[in-house]
Amino acid sequence: MAEHADRHARQRLVAGFTGPAQERLRASSALVAGCGALGCLIADQLVRAGVGRVVIVDRDVVEPSNLQRQCLFTTADVGVPKAIAARARLEAVDPSARIEAWVDSIDRESIEDYVDGIDLVFDGFDAMEPRYLLNDVCVRDGRPWVYCAAIATQARAMLVRPGGPCLRCVWPDAPPAGALGTCDTAGVLGSTVAIAAGASVALGLPILAGAEPSTPTLVSVDAAAGSWRTIAVAKDPACPCCGAGRFEWLDGDAGSGAAVLCGRNAVQIRPAVESVLDESGWLARLAHAGSFTVGQGLVRGSIDPSLSSGLALDLTVFIDGRAVVHGTSDPAIAAAVCARVLGG
Repeated sequence: MAEHADRHARQRLVAGFTGPAQERLRASSALVAGCGALGCLIADQLVRAGVGRVVIVDRDVVEPSNLQRQCLFTTADVGVPKAIAARARLEAVDPSARIEAWVDSIDRESIEDYVDGIDLVFDGFDAMEPRYLLNDVCVRDGRPWVYCAAIATQARAMLVRPGGPCLRCVWPDAPPAGALGTCDTAGVLGSTVAIAAGASVALGLPILAGAEPSTPTLVSVDAAAGSWRTIAVAKDPACPCCGAGRFEWLDGDAGSGAAVLCGRNAVQIRPAVESVLDESGWLARLAHAGSFTVGQGLVRGSIDPSLSSGLALDLTVFIDGRAVVHGTSDPAIAAAVCARVLGG
């Protein structure tokens, strides 16, 4: 206990973290859903703050391009599952913390297992669709979670409290395919990620320490412009999730679908919402993802192996956003590649 007191001595001086607050943190649990740039920073801050149990779930492995912004990894970790590498680093930070690492995708089949017994969920995803799934399960269970996003120089964070407002009060529907960029197409600064993750933990950590939830706001930061806004968020009585109690993403009524194409070593990924891009728009979106050409109402080409974990994969994208990944029959691989190069 003395070691813990010394470790968190400066934190104990902060209002809201004095007295028994640190013991509440030590007894609390948090799920970090995704261990990319956001998840690394969030998990690192949670463990250093004294959260007793941190569960990390990520399906990917460390790649050289991750090292620019994913703070828990080094060159020696390239090729290692991110969740495993993160656990090793976090256990070195605080050997008394309970770090659980799962190399897995968070989807409709697995999400309930990972949120079970968790006090607060942190969003470390890099796409919108899994966030709607996270929103569904947390709203249904009355469990708080923190939305977090970063791309280019834009950072956002919002605490979703039991009872709402929820993510769908702000964005009722998933954006059309191609409407949003990804880190692999639009880029991201490490400093932007740090701002988003810091805001996320700043919103969530007091909850684990026993504070009442803050007034519902969406934190929006433009690092390039130096602007920081807090936008009031109100519950929408017509919200299909926290208002009407419909959990369309969790129940499978919404979201993209993957289908293995028999005999073709290929997987079709259907977007949650049809595309807003035409042929030239998709070609521009894919310019940095490999070598692509346009023809006959679709865009096709080869994905840069650095974006497909070294796999030789071809991609065909139709103007409605439907994609076929050639070179694999694994839906998880196809979905991960599409999320990376096509975005939301």
